[in-house]
Amino acid sequence: MDPLYVVPETILGQLRCALCDSYLSVPPVALISEDGNQYKCGRCSSIKTVINTRATIYESLAKLMSFPCNFADCGKKIPFVDVRDHEKVCEQRTVICPKANCNETIKVQKIGSHFKEKHNDSYHQNIFFIKNVYAYYNIDVLEKNGKTYVSFFDFDDVNFGLSVCSTDPTDNSLYEIKLKSEKSNFGITINSQNVILFNEREHCFKCVSSTCKSKFHIYKDNKKEISKRMTTKINRDCVKRMFGPGLITYTINIVEEGKVSVICQWFLLLMVLDSVLLNISTYRS
Repeated sequence: MDPLYVVPETILGQLRCALCDSYLSVPPVALISEDGNQYKCGRCSSIKTVINTRATIYESLAKLMSFPCNFADCGKKIPFVDVRDHEKVCEQRTVICPKANCNETIKVQKIGSHFKEKHNDSYHQNIFFIKNVYAYYNIDVLEKNGKTYVSFFDFDDVNFGLSVCSTDPTDNSLYEIKLKSEKSNFGITINSQNVILFNEREHCFKCVSSTCKSKFHIYKDNKKEISKRMTTKINRDCVKRMFGPGLITYTINIVEEGKVSVICQWFLLLMVLDSVLLNISTYRS
């Protein structure tokens, strides 16, 4: 196989995404301007633009090239076809802190220590413990067994929403949630929820709080879509009817694959039954 062409530094500066300023090294690459001078990379393919014409000739040529890793401290030259996979596991991968009012650039591997030092009220070890579920929407970070997890909690008029993300692309863990009221003797447990891979373009608390100024975050101008895509959804009215008023706390525990406890389905079934009864009542009236 012929060696790949290494793009010279003098040309690399012209091969950058107009949205995120990354190299045009991830397909699909698309032309997005009438003058032919602006392109977007495949990392930004979900960002809608008025003009969006696939640059197929460029992609064919790029397959014969290698590009520098997008993360400055890496230094590796990566074939065009392998860049996307490399960026997921690159040890030098950096993100802008997803916490509101913090714009520090940090390495993904250092998210835990960054939150411990700068956002300690949102930092946890071994287990997430969050108070006042009714009023809480935030991002929290957990360190457990050498791995780092990021949780997002949001709510809309109908549901509480929760997602737990891992910074490790090889992590196949699950999580379980336990809700408990200070005025009740029982709780709710929801098991076997999938931990997903942390993606800074999607999992940004600034987007959740409608303060994000990034041009390339998918849900920056569509907060409702964030709520829709939460991994776990819990009906707010159902929780209030079960627990009544008062402080509600929830804990999130990361469970290794293969060590999942027996699934507790009754609460989910109760929510379905509650919805059915509500529909029947509406129909009769």
